[in-house]
Amino acid sequence: MEQLTLHNIESMARLLGQNDENLKAVETRYHVALTVHDNILRVDGPDNQAVKTAVSLLRELAAAAERYDGDKTQEAVFQNVTLPV
Repeated sequence: MEQLTLHNIESMARLLGQNDENLKAVETRYHVALTVHDNILRVDGPDNQAVKTAVSLLRELAAAAERYDGDKTQEAVFQNVTLPV
């Protein structure tokens, strides 16, 4: 289990996506379980490498979410994020 802490709830909402679509996509792609409480995101799963890969992606997405300035669409914020395999 690993966890990430975002600076604020607004960044967490951007990270999770509309209707938690980003959260669900990460869970499906990397076979991990994501749990959110306030500004803390917990990543858990049976495969330690998958957890580490998911956390790496989520850190990159979180950084992009925290840079969001309101003038860009959410898609534009995340366009330069590379999905790990």
